[in-house]
Amino acid sequence: MRNRPVYRITLRLSDRSAARSGPRSLRRYTGVLRRHIAETGHSRGSRENRGGGEEVDFSILDKAVEDSRWTDIKEISEAPNGAEPEVEYVTSVGAGEVVLDFRSPDEAEEHPLRLEGSEVNELPFYKIATEFGNLDQTKTYLLYCRNGVMSRLQALILKERGVKNVKVIRI
Repeated sequence: MRNRPVYRITLRLSDRSAARSGPRSLRRYTGVLRRHIAETGHSRGSRENRGGGEEVDFSILDKAVEDSRWTDIKEISEAPNGAEPEVEYVTSVGAGEVVLDFRSPDEAEEHPLRLEGSEVNELPFYKIATEFGNLDQTKTYLLYCRNGVMSRLQALILKERGVKNVKVIRI
């Protein structure tokens, strides 16, 4: 993504939550970046401009903003692409199934997942790609997150890698 460095600088110069809220906000906040560069001649810590002698080509910034795509992560879970493998959704835990709660440790601690009579294991989302293979592959794993978005994305990633024993649980 060409505009990632611009976006990172924009986040440093502005309100992070507003900068993440969509293309209009991104354009608005890249405007903040442009004004900052125009006023100071550099982009606060940018390696390229520390010497102060280089000109900034604003057409590149304009093109990056124009070409950027923005998709709400909630729409990803609702709009499957035909090329993606299907993910099965369930609302209860069956025999031989284990719930994998892969919310962040802080969120899991703040809102513990308790399902009476079911095995629930915590495996943070950032470890699932490297540690899923260490789990008992004879069991079926039900991926859980609060909104179901990250669980669907993780299930898709695992399915694309050939894993067949995953489903998404919606509670």
